[in-house]
Amino acid sequence: MLKKITALLKRPLTRALLSGLVVVVAVALAIVFIPRQSSGSELALGSGPSQTGVASPAGAASSSGVGVATARASGTGDPAPGASGNASDGLTAAGSAGSSGDPGTAAANGTASGGTGNGGASGSGSTTSTSGGSGSGTSGGSNSGGGSGSDSGSQPAQPAQPPQPTPQPPVAPPPPPPAVVHTVTLSIDVKTVLNNMGNVASAKKPYVPASGWILTPVVVNYTPGETVYDVLARTTQAYGIPMESMYNPMYGSRYIEGIGHIYEFDVGPLSGWMYKVNGWYPNYGSSQYALSDGDVIELRYTCDLGTDVGGSCTATGQCG
Repeated sequence: MLKKITALLKRPLTRALLSGLVVVVAVALAIVFIPRQSSGSELALGSGPSQTGVASPAGAASSSGVGVATARASGTGDPAPGASGNASDGLTAAGSAGSSGDPGTAAANGTASGGTGNGGASGSGSTTSTSGGSGSGTSGGSNSGGGSGSDSGSQPAQPAQPPQPTPQPPVAPPPPPPAVVHTVTLSIDVKTVLNNMGNVASAKKPYVPASGWILTPVVVNYTPGETVYDVLARTTQAYGIPMESMYNPMYGSRYIEGIGHIYEFDVGPLSGWMYKVNGWYPNYGSSQYALSDGDVIELRYTCDLGTDVGGSCTATGQCG
């Protein structure tokens, strides 16, 4: 019996049948025990909202044929002549080429939400898939996928702030125009008394200055509308010089009685005070003479009714 079996195994037909049986058993075991993730060796290009996958298979048949299939958007790929395979739900599969050795190619596009597959075929291949970024996998044994993604948001641009005006220093108001100052010149003297000291009472002699000046010429301010008497009264008070006057109703003006303790009639019956403005002796009282800018006022003491000072006076006190 053993000899018969040995003889039977030596026959070519018997050995061919046994080889085919071994192949069938091996394929069956591969289908049963290897996890099914893709339907074959494949080259797949899938695009979709969540992943893209690329697979580069190498399918081996009884000779050198290669089959490639790519799934379309619907998930079903149309294989090229000489290759068999299909793709479902964005997954791709590859079949084996015909035994004649002619290579077969196919292409399919699709969208896949998975990205992992396992296929069994007569050959071996490799699959690369990317989900949201990058990933890799190998079919013919095991297929794995990985992905990375990033989501960056930018804050809305803040509105540009308008340039702030440069603070300016406060502008000082222009100075007020200078006030107009009105001035006159005033002087008081008793020079004529120095020539008549014999007629001066002993009690009055100490008040007669040796220079003859009670007040040397000074420039004083006045307000428009003021008179000679107004300026004389204010100036003598400012310098501490005694001055006395009386109102004469007959002439409606003030009559000057004494300045610096020297009064009328102190140096004889024709002595007294006269005033002069710009070289002229007015014939009316000093309180009636309105001033003008630049007036030169002189108060002079006469010992002879004005003749010794270049003027004249009446017995009633009017000088001119």
